[in-house]
Formats: sequence, structure tokens, C-alpha cells
Amino acid sequence: MFNQLSIALLASTLLIGSIEVQAQERDQYGTYVGCAKTSFTPTDAFKPEGKFSLSEDCAQECYYNENKQYMWSYYLWGTGECMCSDIFYPSQFEVAMPEEYSQTLRCADTDYDVWVSASTWSTQACYSLQEDPENEISGLTEIGVVANPEICFQACTDYSMSSYQLKGDADGATMYCWCGPQSAYSNKYRAACDYNIYAVFEHIQSTVVNSVFAKRQMKERLIKEINGKRKALCPGSLTACNVDEFRDSFECIDTTQELESCGGCSLGQFNQNPNLNATVGVDCTSLPGIPRGAVTCSDSKCTAFACKKGWTLTLDGHCVKA
Repeated sequence: MFNQLSIALLASTLLIGSIEVQAQERDQYGTYVGCAKTSFTPTDAFKPEGKFSLSEDCAQECYYNENKQYMWSYYLWGTGECMCSDIFYPSQFEVAMPEEYSQTLRCADTDYDVWVSASTWSTQACYSLQEDPENEISGLTEIGVVANPEICFQACTDYSMSSYQLKGDADGATMYCWCGPQSAYSNKYRAACDYNIYAVFEHIQSTVVNSVFAKRQMKERLIKEINGKRKALCPGSLTACNVDEFRDSFECIDTTQELESCGGCSLGQFNQNPNLNATVGVDCTSLPGIPRGAVTCSDSKCTAFACKKGWTLTLDGHCVKA
């Protein structure tokens, strides 16, 4: 039987354990990035069970999902439903924030409240102008076109503020990104978030996002910045090819002349979508009948200029068994 002292000690142990668990729970926070039509259904959509009270709760559920961390959360205020995805909604699904919510930064009950699930940035507000028009010289650094807010955040890591504008309309819009110090932003022309309005964010320097998630975000940024064109990871006409035994590494190769990756990456392109067909390169040095040093790669084709004994050189530069 337990005496009063042992019961007290047990209770204290349970209490301490409970406190420790709570301290380790959900300490990462996301931030609002836009409003989207509910007609948007990402191909990787995951909908957690139950109803949620706040967008923040939905964002944390997506980030801390036991099976997979998701970058974006989509929350419906009207129903409390939550949807998680690694896909940011295309510009045609953008929807205006109601004027009455411009101070609280939330979307209509029937539209998705979209958050990045974990971030070192906090949404400040939306503005019709981001700089004072009387300023003769801009204090902002223009990053240019980005695919989504997370890429803008990554580009502005060394700045205290960032902003983006979805310029255009439902028929076609492009997202532009800027970075700068607090002094460069006017903060005078507050408006409801929408197309052609500037969404401004503040960098919370003391916030640290889980390193695994941060690395995944960086990889997502690299992939999305090039819009599926892996060659853009490397300068000029070089292609980013996988490196043997190094899963997250690549090397830049000229596949038109590279002897061991002639015509394409012999080990596959870096971050290649498995659903896309990519040309696999040829290792010219491994072709049968060709002696060491008797083959070149030119215009993405292996061309032999000598063959081993018992092999015959063809007119198109191949060695065939005699």
C-alpha cells in the first residue's frame, strides 16, 4: 500500500513530468500570408480530424503532424475545418480580405485563412503603399519575382522587414518581394489584403524554427525558384546532377561533354520529380569494347575513336563485336 509520503512523491513526480512535457510541446508558430478560395484543392491535401478554434491551431497541427510536417495550413473560420499542404495556392485563387478584418488579419468565414505553419516572421499588416511617396530614394531592396511568401522570407533573412505584392488579378498575377529596415516602410496606408496590396512582415529575430523544417524549407525554396528547371541551380548551361552516396548533394555538369554523364545525369537530376521523365546520361567509359581513353562525349553523344581487339569501330563511333 502507498503511504501519504509516497503518494505525495508520486504526485510531485507526475506533476513535474507533466510540466516538462508541456514545455516541450508546440513551441513553433506560423503566420498569416493570405486568403484563398475554397475551390483550391491541393493534390497533397491532408485534413486533420476534428474542429479547430483558431488559424494558429490549424497551423500548429500541420507543422506538428505526426506523419509529415506541412508547410502551409488552410483554415475555415466558418466551420473550424483545417487542411494541410506543401502546395501554396496559385494566384487565381486569391480572394480579398473583408475590410472589417483588416485590423485583425483574418479572412471571411467562407474563405481559407492561409498560414505558413512555422516561421521566424510575423505578419504586421497590409498596405496600399509600402513606402512614403515623398521619399526620393527607396530604402528597400527589391528581390523580384518569387513563387510564394516563404521564398520571400528566406531571401530577406538578413533584414528586419519583408513585404510582397501579388500584382495583377484573377486572370494572371505575379508575386514580387522586397526586404528592408523598419525605417524604410511607411506603415501609413493600411488596407485589406488583396491583389496589388502590399503584405508587410516583421522578422522576429529571437525565434528559431526547427532545423529539419528549415532545411526542408530551403530545399522547397530552391525547387520552386527554378519552377522545375533544375539547370537553374547551376550557372549557364550546366545541370545539377545527383552525387553518388550523397543524397542531398549535387554537382554542376555540362552533360553535352561530360564523359561519365553524357547526354544527362547518370545518377539522375537533383530533386528530380519522380513523375517526370528525364534523360538519363550515359557513362561513356563503361561502354563495351572501348579501351580506356578512346572515347569522348560531344553534343551529348559518346563517340569512340578506337576499339579493343575483337571489336570493330563503326562509322558513327561505336564499337561492335567483330
